[in-house]
Amino acid sequence: MIYERKHSRLIADYGGIAKVVPIFATFLTIVTLSSIGLPGTNGFVAEFLVLVGSFQTVPWMATIAAVGVILSAAYMLWALQRILYNPLDKPSNETLTDLNWREIGLLAPLLFLIIWMGVYPKPVLSRMEASAANFVQQVELRAASQQATMSASAGGN
Repeated sequence: MIYERKHSRLIADYGGIAKVVPIFATFLTIVTLSSIGLPGTNGFVAEFLVLVGSFQTVPWMATIAAVGVILSAAYMLWALQRILYNPLDKPSNETLTDLNWREIGLLAPLLFLIIWMGVYPKPVLSRMEASAANFVQQVELRAASQQATMSASAGGN
């Protein structure tokens, strides 16, 4: 939406626009915080479940993933600062228009879902529980089959 106003995807072209487009800045900030896994957002639920499951099975890979989560959060917060909260140093940004009612109407339901799924994920998780359990069972069977094959080939040598 901001691209349509500015026609640039370069972070350097956007410094400080939160002062000019506060509604957009609010939406972008909440979506960014969800993306980095802030508790109370859908991103937290997703990252938490993946990391807990990973730590139980392959802790060293989960540790690498956790470091990746931290590094990506640092990058995203840095990018958010440069886009929205740096000093407004480009005169062309002073004339940007904030979101209109149609754009707010498109984004508001997404914001609602981000918060709702972060606070109460049960309806979504319960719908996928059976297929997730089936997937875990298939992975465990395949891993057991591979171990048996490796044991048999090691014993035959």
